[in-house]
Amino acid sequence: MSDNLSTDEFDAKWSALRALFIARLPARIAEVERLRIACVGAAPQDAASALFHLVHSLAGTGATFGFDELAATARLVETAIEALIEPAPDRSPTPVEALHAQLATTVTLLAEVAADIAARPLPKSAT
Repeated sequence: MSDNLSTDEFDAKWSALRALFIARLPARIAEVERLRIACVGAAPQDAASALFHLVHSLAGTGATFGFDELAATARLVETAIEALIEPAPDRSPTPVEALHAQLATTVTLLAEVAADIAARPLPKSAT
């Protein structure tokens, strides 16, 4: 028996994985928001690190499944998190409140892009 998938089998599996990614997107965005809020809490570094890893995963997986806008927006969130964790030494320090506002803005944009993706009908091959 061969381990190779036919094109139709591959397409079916790819569509199923893409549909699963879309189905899980609202919960992942809710976790992004929870971690963003935790960034101003008792352990902001831990929350920021967890948030960075989650958003980095969204950027990569989103790009893999062809959601370029989601990937690009997630990268903006990554940049905002990096500024919060490690401010650039060659710039004057930005007040932490402004960094949190920037992070909130980019997370809101990410949530909007994700909601748009989740609202789209699935292709017929994924249903």
